[in-house]
Amino acid sequence: MKRSIAIFLGFILIIVIRGSQVFSQSDQGSVSIETKAEPTTVKIGDLITFSVIISRGENVEIEPPGAGFTLVDSAGMQLPDDALNIRDYKFHEPEKVDQKVIERVDYIFSPFLIGRFRIPPMTVRYRVLPDSAFKNLATEPLEIVVESLNPSETGDIRDIKPPLEIERDIWETIVPFLVALGGILVVVIIIFIVKRLSAGKSIFPKFDKPPRPPHEVALEALDNLRQSGYLAEGNVKEYYIQLSDIIRRYIEGRYFIIALEMTTQQLIDNLNQDRVESEVVDTVQDLLTVCDMVKFAKFIPKSEATEIATSTAYDLVQKTKLVLENEQKTEEAESETPEAGDDAEPVAELTEGGDEK
Repeated sequence: MKRSIAIFLGFILIIVIRGSQVFSQSDQGSVSIETKAEPTTVKIGDLITFSVIISRGENVEIEPPGAGFTLVDSAGMQLPDDALNIRDYKFHEPEKVDQKVIERVDYIFSPFLIGRFRIPPMTVRYRVLPDSAFKNLATEPLEIVVESLNPSETGDIRDIKPPLEIERDIWETIVPFLVALGGILVVVIIIFIVKRLSAGKSIFPKFDKPPRPPHEVALEALDNLRQSGYLAEGNVKEYYIQLSDIIRRYIEGRYFIIALEMTTQQLIDNLNQDRVESEVVDTVQDLLTVCDMVKFAKFIPKSEATEIATSTAYDLVQKTKLVLENEQKTEEAESETPEAGDDAEPVAELTEGGDEK
């Protein structure tokens, strides 16, 4: 009786073990890893391609190994970082072969120590969907052999010998350099000439005259505006538009403010920030306010008011213009110098409105 019970329990144990093995093989059969190294025997500094090839079912999700690994010696000790140089890491696109998905990772590296070494097992995480739990699958270790460049030498490589010095004639280097430089210069000159001629310009650039002072431009524009037929034709709005533009262009050239792109209030704020005289700021504000009323509010001033606005514009330009002191004052300053041997030199100064200081 006892013997029968033992046989029965043993049979049950065999069934359990067999079932566990079948489950494990079925699970492991859905994903497998193959590793290889080509070549396995190299010289110092040669390249080795270490490949990890993963075969999995379509319902298996994997986490491929990282971009780095290390080597260990025969005693299992990890080598220092400078003993291994990973040149490249490449993850190939998955391929489908016979209902399997093949994924491959290549590591291209160079060893810098002599001896027998092993690439230790690398762990790949995977899970069989719809299961959310990850499992680990390790690669097989691979052995590589690194030989010396000189079979008679043992141990690590020797120090690099210094390069031999070769005497050279300096003219052999300078002459070709000068010839190449001259050729480049000729090509640049030809390109410059062709571009100038194709653009309708002269070969040698002409220097433009210096720009006219802003007050001269403004006074001339006011003269032309006064002589125009806008007021006689009853086109008061266009007259004030032109008057506003003249004042704004003058302020832009005189005070270096982008007046044409600003509203009247922005322009006044900028003049105040630049600490322009309050009298000037008030005059500009009054002029531009009247111009804005004519342009935007359809305000039609009387002819007397238009003449006053024009005269105010003239006065504004005259009072704020920048001019050089006249030659007579310069000569007087030179005659007042104490001695001819002094280092002081007369300097032409800019004054506002042309008034004497």
